[in-house]
Amino acid sequence: MSTPNSTNVSLACGLVGIAGKLETKDEAMMKRLLVFDYFRGPDSTGLASIRNNGDVKIAKGAVSPLDLFDTKKFQETNNGFPSIAFIGHNRLATKGGVNNTNAHPFQYDHIVGAHNGTLDQSSWNALEDAIGEKHSVDSMAVIHAIAKLGIEETVKLLQGAWALTWYDLNAKTVNFLRNKERPLWMAYSKKFDRLFWSSEWVIMDSALRTASKHQDYEMYVAADTNYQYWSVKQDWWYQFDIEQLRAGGDSLPKPKVKELKGKEPAPAVSYTCGVSNFPNRNSTTTSTTTTPSGSGSTYSHASTKRRDCVNLEGSATSPFGGLLSREQFDALAKYGCSWCTASVEYDEPGVTVFESQGAVLCPSCSVEDGTTRMYVHDLDRIAG
Repeated sequence: MSTPNSTNVSLACGLVGIAGKLETKDEAMMKRLLVFDYFRGPDSTGLASIRNNGDVKIAKGAVSPLDLFDTKKFQETNNGFPSIAFIGHNRLATKGGVNNTNAHPFQYDHIVGAHNGTLDQSSWNALEDAIGEKHSVDSMAVIHAIAKLGIEETVKLLQGAWALTWYDLNAKTVNFLRNKERPLWMAYSKKFDRLFWSSEWVIMDSALRTASKHQDYEMYVAADTNYQYWSVKQDWWYQFDIEQLRAGGDSLPKPKVKELKGKEPAPAVSYTCGVSNFPNRNSTTTSTTTTPSGSGSTYSHASTKRRDCVNLEGSATSPFGGLLSREQFDALAKYGCSWCTASVEYDEPGVTVFESQGAVLCPSCSVEDGTTRMYVHDLDRIAG
């Protein structure tokens, strides 16, 4: 069996799931998928189960998979026989606090879904304006918007990174959509009565390989390529009819597909700004100057320049001492922390701003003791 070249599991939120003719053995498979997916997202774990009668059960929390498995709620949710789809998620927190409420999946009306990625702050704001409600994480706003506006209108407001999986209770479809910033992979059982997915193919592969003998799966492998895993095509909306999946057949299920593009993601440099974590705030540089040849004399001159930083004090309404307005800060922090992409707030203690580099660090990525607000390398601006 041929497999894709990449075998690295990235540290980012992870999507996993199974849909179709679910049985008891799929409960164990779903647990394995969540365990392997934990390496992408260690902050929270969640599972949504869609029953064949349309009911939805959700078990989630700011805990590891093993801790979630021990809860009664998870044991009730992870039930294969009455279910037609399992939607799993492991969260690596970027925007919003780490708590049970912010764990995925989310349900709004007829949509149950999860999101891997981070949106531009302006995109998050646009979603909230469109649905008329504020949310503690951008992913909530995305799923809510799909329910209220539909995916075609929602995707027009998206900018940043996203891979989305959701179940539509009205249309009875399993749905996938991603842009180039986030991966998503699929696989099928040999009878085509189950669809598996994960953010990285190696997660599915590991879960399948570690299944016990009585939980073995016969998987579809393409005869012409010997491939077992397929990447979801970027900017294509896949809609799988759940009844077709449950029925199985002799050929690959044919989802409805439609190209849907969001706004072009910002360049990756916008996220890092060329700034490394834990910078040296007081660096010394030495330069040497030599006169051009033929000037009559040659000499060397060494000069030392110290790059100092200034600690600023301010009020609750002006935390940066009047040097940085909220609008200016929001522009700098539109992608969150330049190191880890976590959400960064204007009045949050311990935030570090590198004005000359257009970079912002959240308190956990800053090197100070949490009492200072801003460090400015442009001393000439202050002096002037």
